[in-house]
Amino acid sequence: MKSIKHPLAAAHETSPALLLESLEPRIAPASLLVSNSNDGGDGSLRAAIEQANESSSRDRITFDRTFFVEGAPPILLTGGEISISNPIDIVGLGPDRIVISGNDASRVFSIDDGSTKAISVRISGITLTDGFTGDNGGGIFSRESLALTNSVITGNSAAEEGGGLYANTNGRVTIQRSQIVGNVSGDFGGGLYLIGGGSTKISDVTVSGNIALSGGGGMFAVRDSISVTNSLIADNRSGSESGGGIKLGANSETGRVSLQNSTITGNTSGSDVGGLYLGRGDFRLNGVVVSNNSAVNDAGGLAWGGVGQLSATNSDFSNNAAESGSGGGLYLAGFGDATISRSTVSGNTSGDSGGGIQVYGYSSAVIARTTISGNTATTGGALHLSPGGLASLSRSTFAGNLATGAGGAFFLEDFAALSVSGSDFSGNFAGETGGAGHLAVGAAIEVFRSNFTGNFAEGDGGALFALSPGAISIVGSAFTGNEGESGGAISLATGDVVSLVTSSFVGNSARVDGGALYVETSRGAADLARILVSQNYATGSGGGIFFAGTGIGQQTLANSTVRDNFADGSGGGVFVDPSNGPLTIERSTLTNNIALSEGGGLANFNTIPVSLIRSNISANYSPLGPNIDGPVTNA
Repeated sequence: MKSIKHPLAAAHETSPALLLESLEPRIAPASLLVSNSNDGGDGSLRAAIEQANESSSRDRITFDRTFFVEGAPPILLTGGEISISNPIDIVGLGPDRIVISGNDASRVFSIDDGSTKAISVRISGITLTDGFTGDNGGGIFSRESLALTNSVITGNSAAEEGGGLYANTNGRVTIQRSQIVGNVSGDFGGGLYLIGGGSTKISDVTVSGNIALSGGGGMFAVRDSISVTNSLIADNRSGSESGGGIKLGANSETGRVSLQNSTITGNTSGSDVGGLYLGRGDFRLNGVVVSNNSAVNDAGGLAWGGVGQLSATNSDFSNNAAESGSGGGLYLAGFGDATISRSTVSGNTSGDSGGGIQVYGYSSAVIARTTISGNTATTGGALHLSPGGLASLSRSTFAGNLATGAGGAFFLEDFAALSVSGSDFSGNFAGETGGAGHLAVGAAIEVFRSNFTGNFAEGDGGALFALSPGAISIVGSAFTGNEGESGGAISLATGDVVSLVTSSFVGNSARVDGGALYVETSRGAADLARILVSQNYATGSGGGIFFAGTGIGQQTLANSTVRDNFADGSGGGVFVDPSNGPLTIERSTLTNNIALSEGGGLANFNTIPVSLIRSNISANYSPLGPNIDGPVTNA
């Protein structure tokens, strides 16, 4: 007696008209039982699916529990792939009991009814393995709506896209509580390759150990919308293209792509983007961990490179590496705005710039309530802005970042602009200039109510160094305990407009000149107002402030206090270089400063007199002139 029967056959055993092989195309759904592991004939999976393909209804295929016990032989396909062309439910007994093998000779399932309208196929509780194809989809090829639940796709390979699963459909693709493991593609999408106009939902899925010889080692997906939730993307690898872990995008810049409570870890790329590549779309990341990924070139962890928006919240980007490129943690190069908030960027490395974050091209980055710590790069240990780049930092912490070159925490390339508010920079290190930050030609910065503490530079600018920058504005901020060569806290060279207002500079040290500030303005003006400069030290001159220039820039120190500073050279409080432009000290106090050479309070080595307006320079010490050395005028 045949083991695959119409559900009414049990009540009419003697009626030939009700046997399956004699049925006309059915309208009522049937429940078809697979009772053996043969690849053909009565009771086989192939026979059940062939019968379901003849039905006009959704049939349900189940498996005999008494035969398919744990350790039962797999269903080994010897007759090639199984085609599915009708709505169907394949309900297995669990991936450890129902194993279907392509025998390394064919893919397992081809799902396609040949029409443009998507049918629905649901598969659960099975393992698909050892599928092979010379084109797309080693395990599954689908042009229909597909739901895969509690299943395993492993050990499949495709010469082109989708080693495990290839889906090109305008219907829905849903994958839940499943594993996509150890598949290989010759092009994109080692585990999954999903394209078309529909939506994709992936939840509670592990995608691991897959390989794509081009890009998207674990998954390649470009759909109308994509949702990845509670999933693990681990130990996948891509070759010549980007996206060792996953490569995602939408069909439009407003297409929603969301990742929530998921981990992307241990993925590698032989090119760019070790972990996660985001192309075009509206990307929302929440509770995502991107860690321990690596790329040979740029973007160890995450790269954003399309048109649209990126928002990452409550996420962790840690211990990723861009081995010879930029952006160890994140590489932001999209055409739009990227927002990183309430997140952590830590322990990332790059062989070039931006150990934590690289902002490139036309991207604009907003970083809020985020900790960026322990990152390493050649320039910009934590953050690097390419020429013309824009970024704003608020209520964030930059701690313990390192640049072997310039810019321990951040590096601003030519004409880049950075806004900083309510943020802390501490313990950052630069092997060259700018322990916390370095500004290149024309770069601009605004700093408001922020703290720079204990930063160190082997070169100039213990906290900040600016070489021929654009506008610099620092308001309501504190610079404490920083150390550099010249400019223990800040070294400013030939800036356009420099404004330091209502800020404090305490306990900084310079191994040459300018214990707190080294200020050079050859083109524009430097306005220092309502600042406190105290307890700073220089082994050269200018225990508090060293003014330099080419005789053009106008400098003003107003309503400020310079006290208790020390210089081994001249100018315990303030030193004025011979080439300096006009300096005015107005309504300010210079007191209790010490210089071991000239000018305990003020040493003016210029021929241009310093203009003193209602200022008090007293109780300073120098063996060669306790308070003032050099020409001054009093008004």
